[in-house]
Amino acid sequence: MSHFALPRDLVLALIVRVLEHPTLVLADDSREAREYRLFYRLDDGRYLLAVVKVTPEGAFFASLYPTGRKIRPSHRRFRRILP
Repeated sequence: MSHFALPRDLVLALIVRVLEHPTLVLADDSREAREYRLFYRLDDGRYLLAVVKVTPEGAFFASLYPTGRKIRPSHRRFRRILP
């Protein structure tokens, strides 16, 4: 977490907020060896994106970043899980 400019407790709170109450969840399952779940959360007109990597060994948090007012164009082709 050293690359975040925010204190650790705020970063963890943001991650929890996005993962517990996502606005949209997408799945990038184009590769068999691994799968990514993209959790978008709309807050104050802007999206936060949490990326979770799913492997045969389990799932883990991979990244968190803002995407602005829209979902990334490259993510629109992924399968929607929620809603």
